[in-house]
Amino acid sequence: MSKLGEWARNFVHEKVFRKQRQLEQSILAELRRRTPVDTGAARRGWEIEGADAQYGIEIAKGAVKRFSSTTITNRESYIVQLNRGSSQQAPAGFVQAAIIHAVEQNK
Repeated sequence: MSKLGEWARNFVHEKVFRKQRQLEQSILAELRRRTPVDTGAARRGWEIEGADAQYGIEIAKGAVKRFSSTTITNRESYIVQLNRGSSQQAPAGFVQAAIIHAVEQNK
């Protein structure tokens, strides 16, 4: 691959990586914002798993990784019940609504 081709590939990978991280953070923030609060545990329970913080460094070294996948989870066992509408503070499906909103905001 030519130097220009390699540069272009790395440039695109970096742009996609940054957009992926931006979307992940937007979804996480929206989930936290919409999660009903009693003790605050469910709101604090949201976390991103599988994020690859070394991606950008490895691009600079020329070892471009394929796009990593991440999972946003909540460690509280009752999050499913909350998302089904067990709290009067948030409607059923608030998780899906948060994701849709974050995706729409990041187009």
